[in-house]
Amino acid sequence: MEILENLDIRKELVKKIQERLLLGADRYGGPIPINDDRDFLQEALEEVLDATIYLTATLIQIKHGINNDKKRN
Repeated sequence: MEILENLDIRKELVKKIQERLLLGADRYGGPIPINDDRDFLQEALEEVLDATIYLTATLIQIKHGINNDKKRN
């Protein structure tokens, strides 16, 4: 429990965001271009729906005692 007591969720969140931005820049060759033809709202909706599916699957695993031993960051 000591680890959780010393955990600063803000720092962890910023770290995760920075990691995702770096991954995206590496994968797509730079930062998100703000003036391209993408529909950011539609893309965000699709990402939220995907996240809902993944979270629901994880909750079902927990409820049924299914152990997913894959390493989580």
